[in-house]
Amino acid sequence: MLNADDQFTLPSLNRLRDAIRQKRPLVIWVGAGASRWAGLPGWHDSARLMRNIFSRRLPGFPGDIAEQRLEVHDYPGVFQLCKDSDEALFNEILVAQLSRPSPGPIYAQLIDGLGKVTPLQIVTTNVDLCLE
Repeated sequence: MLNADDQFTLPSLNRLRDAIRQKRPLVIWVGAGASRWAGLPGWHDSARLMRNIFSRRLPGFPGDIAEQRLEVHDYPGVFQLCKDSDEALFNEILVAQLSRPSPGPIYAQLIDGLGKVTPLQIVTTNVDLCLE
């Protein structure tokens, strides 16, 4: 993650630049920030939306428990609570959230920059398929 306040960011970027110039093999880890640049929700927004929809559509959904989990950033706990309550609704909401990327200029720059790296090797835990 790039952090201008971190004393190691600039030296790390310089080492990366040198590795690219030397044509050393790189494996680039692309994380959730890239998905945000593609206009997709982060964990908190996704979990909050999930909780809101479940609270409205499912009588008896434990919205108070989901809210407590949101407050302590227990996003897996919120998702599991929703999935356990109605797996079909959970899948429907998740697919809807991830199926509408709207890549902006920063994402376009990322893709353009990645396209210049040869050979390109990417590791990602993102599930949105935007990199494909």
